Amino acid sequence: MPPFVSPIKGAQNKSLILLNNYLPEDYGSIWVTVEEMRDRLVHCGVHNSLTVDMVQAALRSSNRGNVFLKKREFNGISYYVPTKFADDSIVPTDQRFTNASRDRARRIHINPDKDYFSTCDRASTLLNEVNITLNQHESVIISDDEASKKLRFEPEDNLWRGCSIKPFDGNIIMRCCRMDEFIQLVSSHSAKCRHTVTLINRDTSYGAYVKEVWKCPGCHQELELTNCEMVKTEVVERERKFSRKQPDINLRIAGAFTIGVNMTKTINLLSKTLGIKMSNKKNLLHQNKKIRVAVAKVTKHRLQENRREHVRLSRQEEGYSGDIVWEKDGVTHRTSRGRSSMDGASATRSYNHRHKSKQCIEVANSSITNKPIGLIHYQIHCYRCALELNKNISAYEAATGQTVTVDQYANFSMAHKGFCYRNSTHNPASAEEYQAYDMGRSLLLDEDGKYLGDDTAIFMAEIAADNDTRGPKSAIKAQAEIIGEAAIGQAEHHQDLGHVIKEMMYLALARWLQCIQLSDLCLYLKSR
Repeated sequence: MPPFVSPIKGAQNKSLILLNNYLPEDYGSIWVTVEEMRDRLVHCGVHNSLTVDMVQAALRSSNRGNVFLKKREFNGISYYVPTKFADDSIVPTDQRFTNASRDRARRIHINPDKDYFSTCDRASTLLNEVNITLNQHESVIISDDEASKKLRFEPEDNLWRGCSIKPFDGNIIMRCCRMDEFIQLVSSHSAKCRHTVTLINRDTSYGAYVKEVWKCPGCHQELELTNCEMVKTEVVERERKFSRKQPDINLRIAGAFTIGVNMTKTINLLSKTLGIKMSNKKNLLHQNKKIRVAVAKVTKHRLQENRREHVRLSRQEEGYSGDIVWEKDGVTHRTSRGRSSMDGASATRSYNHRHKSKQCIEVANSSITNKPIGLIHYQIHCYRCALELNKNISAYEAATGQTVTVDQYANFSMAHKGFCYRNSTHNPASAEEYQAYDMGRSLLLDEDGKYLGDDTAIFMAEIAADNDTRGPKSAIKAQAEIIGEAAIGQAEHHQDLGHVIKEMMYLALARWLQCIQLSDLCLYLKSR
């Protein structure tokens, strides 16, 4: 059990002990136990809520060293007497028994007149201090007891008759702190109003967002419990005019699909297997598109930061050859030159070296900061184009009764409303040269063909890239077309070490095969 904590504190404990010193000497000189001391104090005017534990606590805190009451112990029983009345020659047992054998107890009277302390001027002040504290403690106990009874045994007339709510047996994603805060709010409100709150509404129409409304039948205050926040971003989905509020959990789930997590499998796991309340696939697709727009904006901003850092560090490099000074439309520009690397890849590639994907990317990295400074993405497939093409072909076949062959596909239009995801006609197998050309332009000009500025524009003076494509030459050509004569002979291609080793191995293998006669090779293979 937890230790007893007395409601009487500090000076009141001292006052309680001092009251014994104002007893008449005939009564005060009698040795009494703690229980008898409590009964005598109550008889003399102390509030009847005084307990033996309170008296013992007062003795421990305010009677150290027997300052006010002297203590003696006989036969395992503690006796107390006011210090000013203490007489060592008087033994407590002599006061309570008639003979030396102690076999016959003597009835002693230890209490003065009823409410004696209130009639004593010197003790009345101390009595009032103690009684005020005891009265306050008793009122708190009574209020707490009534509140607990009210909560446990609430009359039927006080129960709130709210609308019927269908049970919800699903699971939701919720932060523990939100549940803890709501429980504390409801508990404190119920203790204050002495009524139990009742569920009157539950809203589950916003995907993973769940909102419950609880109402107090006493004060009619409504308390809301939500499992997450409704957020409104500044990013607007493509082909939308404005952004609306949505649960932040929906955005977190949709954000996982941008890093390669399969959407269908994720929905099946969360919704069907675990029974978690979440958005349907259509809404998640819309939110995923919004996230992609945000990612594109962040990527563009981060590329600008990386380019400025590359330009600043390039100019600080030891042995820097200086900026390339050129003029266009009467304006002089100073473009920094620096070292960079460049490579491209498609989404998927089969083992027989055939590209089968519908999109590819070219990335340029700074050789100084090891951060990306350019990104060119090609996509040759658009689902809206495919739907429109199939629609037009089906309409033609239904009208003419003729079957359209693959050679005739080019005769049908793929024009459609809305955003088109197709931004190139180059297949990923041969798109690297074209992407490299666009990369050279994008590091000098923006989408509108305007110069990026001397603190952002980059001239790739040294390009580390593969030597199995014409991509580096295309990038150098694009830079020369923009800058002019000042860029001629200023850029060079450094072959990638990995491709150099690979080509050397191929060359060594070819020479070895040339040195071996076909017959010798056949005999060698047959012997193996």
